[in-house]
Amino acid sequence: MSTQSRQLSILALVHRVPFPPNKGEKIRAYQELKFLAEQGHHIDLLTFADVKEDRSYGPELSKICRRVRIIPKNKKLGRLRSGWTLPVGRPLSVGYFHSFRMSRVLSRWLDETHYDVAFCYSSPMAEYVRHLALPKVMDFVDVDSDKWRQYAEHTKQPMKSVYKLEAHLLSDYERAIAESFEASVLVSEAEVGAFRKVAPDAKQIVSVPNGVDTAFFGQTVRTPEPAERPLLVFVGQMDYFANVDAVIWFANSVFPRIRAKRPNARFRIVGRAPTAEVKALADLPGVEVTGGVADVRDHLAVATIAVAPLRIARGIQNKVLEAMAACVPVVASPNAFEGIDGVAGEDALVAESEAPMAQAVERVLSEPGLGVALAKKARTLVEQRYAWAPAMARLEALLLAAAESRPPAR
Repeated sequence: MSTQSRQLSILALVHRVPFPPNKGEKIRAYQELKFLAEQGHHIDLLTFADVKEDRSYGPELSKICRRVRIIPKNKKLGRLRSGWTLPVGRPLSVGYFHSFRMSRVLSRWLDETHYDVAFCYSSPMAEYVRHLALPKVMDFVDVDSDKWRQYAEHTKQPMKSVYKLEAHLLSDYERAIAESFEASVLVSEAEVGAFRKVAPDAKQIVSVPNGVDTAFFGQTVRTPEPAERPLLVFVGQMDYFANVDAVIWFANSVFPRIRAKRPNARFRIVGRAPTAEVKALADLPGVEVTGGVADVRDHLAVATIAVAPLRIARGIQNKVLEAMAACVPVVASPNAFEGIDGVAGEDALVAESEAPMAQAVERVLSEPGLGVALAKKARTLVEQRYAWAPAMARLEALLLAAAESRPPAR
């Protein structure tokens, strides 16, 4: 129970069902709600289900929330509504997440319940509450407008123009939210610095870092493949643009350089919902695509190296924290490592382009003590700096302060 005396009634809006906590955005949202519930706060959760199975997680979420409503998300309708927002200058993502059904449920809840504060996770959810006098806190997580800018840089027309437009519209929208909400939350100090440029007049911008379950990943029993037949493992949601771009680039541009010196090397892509492009990589020599797995620790256990070659990234990469927690040496791109409060060369090897990344992998493979040293340092780092509770306590303090910032409604 929190040492704070006040128990808040929190209206929470999350853009995707935060359960099971098995991918970045779901892990963070779930940990936030779970911690707040453990401190005695009362949470009413409104959220969207992208896929049919997500609709079944209401009972699990009801263990930590007072009330839960999961709204099915029609993706085709969402894409149509995205286009409707353009004439009024709203981001495509705001149109995508527009729902009359959610608005009706929200209206009913507001009539029935007094809320001390609204908590939104992901910027499109702000649209449902931005007109309310209720104190509001937004977890942007990352600077999404810059992520769309990166997408535009790494794709071709016509989507290049679409992504560039979304970056512009979303930047304006992020600024408006930050100026009207009591606090804006980002996942790292690097993201805070970037967001200050987007929203210089924001009321308050605070970093609340991601954490990692060190006990869970610490149970990984390491039996890594030897350097003679190394296994490089990438873990991530494999229909996510940035992950898809990363593995395609690595498999085609970096991995052949590694195989030239290590003919028995393998590159294993572990993650749910691989796209057709990702599945096709399994036709390349030494490349494996698993699809969804029951427990990623089984693959981290045998990995010689965990690779995180993201060319598009913002914030803290859970895949890197999880590999570190499992004592797997990491080779990452600068974008993948940027949000982590570690030291390149000590906690992970960091390299950007094709040749340097291949060389970094080869260095770990050819220097037996290096991988052990990297893994040991990285494990200590996550134990000391990436526990969930201290970060979540910062979020709780923001919500309490926001609730106190305005007089209670009569």
